[in-house]
Amino acid sequence: MFQKLVPVTGVLLMLAACAQGGQEALATADSLPPALSEAGQQGYLKWLSAEGDKAFAYSGDGSWAAVSGQESRSKAREKALQLCERNSKDEEGCVLFAVNGVLQR
Repeated sequence: MFQKLVPVTGVLLMLAACAQGGQEALATADSLPPALSEAGQQGYLKWLSAEGDKAFAYSGDGSWAAVSGQESRSKAREKALQLCERNSKDEEGCVLFAVNGVLQR
């Protein structure tokens, strides 16, 4: 009886993961934001290994901000965008590239 329940449980777990966004793309060293300078690329790579709630934002003119160790995901998003906007001269402003290691779409 137990062996018959295992496949059903596995299917239910897979369905639950998909319903909760189980198809999220993770931020990696291969997924660099576009238009970053060498310093920006190094900042992104360092950010990948940072702990706590974190976010990485960038703009089309190469401006960027990496924050980590924040008290929440929303604070990390807010601070990364704020810091990036402070330096950006791009009319379109900054966008979030990744939050807590997950690429933003």
